Amino acid sequence: MLFSDADLDRTISLAAREAICELILAWADLDTIVSYWTIKAFGMQLDVGSIMLGTMDTKTRLMRLKQLYEHKRNMPFAKNIGKLSKEMATWVDCRNIVCHQKCIGQLTSDNERIVFSQSDALLERKDCLRLTLFT
Repeated sequence: MLFSDADLDRTISLAAREAICELILAWADLDTIVSYWTIKAFGMQLDVGSIMLGTMDTKTRLMRLKQLYEHKRNMPFAKNIGKLSKEMATWVDCRNIVCHQKCIGQLTSDNERIVFSQSDALLERKDCLRLTLFT
């Protein structure tokens, strides 16, 4: 989205900070639950499972869980894991922007929009930046 630099307030409200924090904490809760579920479903102890999962992303953990339940012929669980994975895929880009990009402010014309820069943010015009918006 292109917008004028004059439309950018480089400070963010407390409410926006709280929303960012809530998103990060909620995703961490979900990630932790999927990790514990994966470890227990595969019959591993927590320490061994933590080593085995390492930095595996949540999408991959869910894929492994789905494969396990399909292998065990538990199709209702496998189907629900597939639904969960698709639902998470809907929101992962927003989560990644919030967690991995710099928050540079809010729009003055719409203070409910929080502005995050992309790592490949480019000056497309002197008075505009190419940025991703998250509401």
